[in-house]
Amino acid sequence: MALMKFREQNQVRWQGVRPAHDGTQRVGDATATAAAAQVLLVGAGKIFYLCTAMMGFSAIAAGWCDLAVNTAIPALWHRLLVDYVAAAASGITKSITFWPPLEIPAGYTIDVASGAAGLTVYGAVFGWEE
Repeated sequence: MALMKFREQNQVRWQGVRPAHDGTQRVGDATATAAAAQVLLVGAGKIFYLCTAMMGFSAIAAGWCDLAVNTAIPALWHRLLVDYVAAAASGITKSITFWPPLEIPAGYTIDVASGAAGLTVYGAVFGWEE
C-alpha cells in the first residue's frame, strides 16, 4: 500500500497530535477450521501498529475460537478476541479498535484459531508498519 506522505513534511513545525505516520499500511486476513492460520507477520526490523482487529465465525459444531498475537518463539503474547461458539451460530462478528494503536514487535504473528472441525473462523487486522 502507499506510504502516507500527506502530512507536514517539516517535523519541526508539527504541533499537537501527529497527523499521520511514516510507514506502510497493512491489512491481513485468514480463515481457519479446526486449526490455526496466520493473519499477519510483522516484518524484520519493523513495528506493526495495530488499529483494528476483527473475528467472525460460522459454526456447525460448538467450539472455541480466538484471534491472538504470538511471539517469534511462538508463544502467546496477547489475546485480542476470544469466544466460545454454540452450534449453528453464524454471521456473528466481533471487532476491537485500538487508539492509540497496539505496538507489535518484529517477528511476531497475528493468528486466528478454531477449536472444532465444524467451526470456521475468519480473522482480519488493519494497521501500519514502520
